[in-house]
Amino acid sequence: MIEDAIECLDLTTDEICPVCSSEIDRIKLIKKLKSEIENAQQKEIKQIDATIKKLKEDVDKNEEALEYLKKINKRVEDLDKVKKKIFDEISELLEQKYSDEKDIMLKMEKEFEKLDSEIKKSQKIYEKREEEFQKIEEESEKLKTIYKVIKKREEFNEIKVISPEEDKEVGNLKEGIGSLGLFEKQLNEIISSMTNIQIDLATEMIEKSAKNIKRLYSLLCNHPYYDNLQINVRPRNVKGYIKNSYIIKAFNSSENKETIVSTRFSTGQMNCVALSVYLSLSKVLPHKLGFLILDDPTQNLDVQHKEALCKVLKEIKEDGQIIIATQDDELQKMLSSKTSEGNDKLVYVFEGWDNRKGPKISES
Repeated sequence: MIEDAIECLDLTTDEICPVCSSEIDRIKLIKKLKSEIENAQQKEIKQIDATIKKLKEDVDKNEEALEYLKKINKRVEDLDKVKKKIFDEISELLEQKYSDEKDIMLKMEKEFEKLDSEIKKSQKIYEKREEEFQKIEEESEKLKTIYKVIKKREEFNEIKVISPEEDKEVGNLKEGIGSLGLFEKQLNEIISSMTNIQIDLATEMIEKSAKNIKRLYSLLCNHPYYDNLQINVRPRNVKGYIKNSYIIKAFNSSENKETIVSTRFSTGQMNCVALSVYLSLSKVLPHKLGFLILDDPTQNLDVQHKEALCKVLKEIKEDGQIIIATQDDELQKMLSSKTSEGNDKLVYVFEGWDNRKGPKISES
């Protein structure tokens, strides 16, 4: 419309508005109209430039997104290949072809349940065999004792044949043997009572320490599945002596599953279990030693478990002196940086052995 007005004004020389018939400055009006057209065009050009810029940015983003999608598609293809390979391997292991993921997962769950059931059976068999070995060992000790008695009887019979004139002395010996038999019976009763007391005491100490054992086990071992321990005390005949035998089990509280620690745990994890029990019992056992001795406590422990042990040692060092024998340089550095405060640590270095003077030790 403005362009038509300018064209109309250019074609006439009249100073009268063709619309309202009022006087106008034709030249000035043409300049004003051209200026408005230029301003409108510049504004429109700016809008077009901004639109073009935005479109370029969108194109760049789309190209980046397209490239990213290509990478994702490539990754998906690779994963599909890996998935297919895994499915093929599982199908081969299970001796049956599977193409559906749900089918194979259900089959694997059944296989895991089957394996778990077999593990439980194996654990029961292990415990039963342990009891059988214990009985065999006890029977073996009885047989040894019987053999000794038979041997002594043979010796006695030889003496009787060789020296029949010493019947009176033999009678005294028989009387003495009878007294010894009575004494043996009394001793066995005392041993039985002491064994029961020993078992009761050990069970009581373990029960008192149970909470702290669980806490230290969580700090030191931090097992990803088994979150608690249980210790059972049983009497065991070892070469004629009744001693306590300890069966340590690990539990998963949420799934109510258990395992014998020595059958499932690594050497480092078993070391953490032993430290948890030892350090906890040291707090409740009736003694006034005022110190603990740890011999190479970081066997098979990684850095994380060593740091956890240092935290525990820092916690319990207030209860008394801690003596540690170790060749672990990493542990020594951790102890110096994480547990020591002021001059509360002494380090002695074993330098060798002298046949006359004994160990050569220097203070570091």
